Amino acid sequence: MSELDFLKVKDLTFSSEEDFINYVDSEVDFGEVEGNVNIIGSVSDYITKEQFTKALEYEFETIWSTGDLYLSAAHTNSSAIPYYVYFDEDFPVFITTANITDEMPPTIERFLRTDPNLGRFWLSMEQMELLRAEISRKYADMIVPFFTGNRSEYTEIPAEKRDEIDRTITYWGDDGRQAYKEMRTKYGVLPTNIVFDRPNHFKFGIKQEGVFKHQDGSIKEAWELYRSERTRKKRVKKAINTGQFNEQTESTQIAERTISGSKPWAVEMDKAMTSEPLESFVPHLNEEELEFSVANYKVKPDRSSFDAQLVDNNSYGSTRLRGRRNAIRVYPHEGSGIDQHIRIYNFVQDHFDPSCRAVEV
Repeated sequence: MSELDFLKVKDLTFSSEEDFINYVDSEVDFGEVEGNVNIIGSVSDYITKEQFTKALEYEFETIWSTGDLYLSAAHTNSSAIPYYVYFDEDFPVFITTANITDEMPPTIERFLRTDPNLGRFWLSMEQMELLRAEISRKYADMIVPFFTGNRSEYTEIPAEKRDEIDRTITYWGDDGRQAYKEMRTKYGVLPTNIVFDRPNHFKFGIKQEGVFKHQDGSIKEAWELYRSERTRKKRVKKAINTGQFNEQTESTQIAERTISGSKPWAVEMDKAMTSEPLESFVPHLNEEELEFSVANYKVKPDRSSFDAQLVDNNSYGSTRLRGRRNAIRVYPHEGSGIDQHIRIYNFVQDHFDPSCRAVEV
């Protein structure tokens, strides 16, 4: 199985995740690696490292491990697909040459989508825009040769042309950096997939699913953007984890009895919800990429309030949302997990308020 070790790090030890990436960046010849090297973020709700590794070993074959670094293999159609895993208590990271089209969906995507204690490193369109702006400020000579962008009819982003239209734009061209700014101003789009190219330095792309796709040059810039997003996401995860299901509470109706309940977490917004996003709530939340179905939805736009029951299309777990003026409370139910709650937060950020905050109730 030595051919799976495409980074050639077997028998090496690393003091930290940063130490590992510095080694990869300085010592690995990416020209000798077949395929692109993809950094895949994840979100973990496992309490211990042992619980996480047990889940990992259930889905992947462990080739070797050294400290917090693991080399694992996913087997599909008689081929072995390599995945390095660097353990982090909140955000384990996977590094692989698996291709996005054929090899990731039945392996890493299925693993993160179906394990209730794991989630994908979802990026909202607003977070994608923050990352784009972050790296653009650093490099005046960087080009954007490719991007895709979306617009929701009720987004907060203004558009000069027909702002009532939902849009999807795909663009190729070395002037993509300027073209994106023009399309954002004129058509109000935000990025969902974008490639950054600084010739002779680095080239990589970012997808909303939390995949950072290294294509050429140094891997450090892709890694640093991933780390900056992980810092932001840590605050969101902390708030989400204050919500609980099956909390045993004393019943005020029946003496000496307890009932199961749900303690919510919440998303706070700067302003009260307006009628437009409330009225478009169901069709937008039913969009395929969000992987939800809305079972019940009751809305009172004049009071800036709604109640909704969401069903996850993967786990069939349900989550109740209760919106009142400038806050949406999220009540976990049986079968709901971290992946589902990250998607809910992203939905609020993209369709209600880009400046929203996840908070403890």
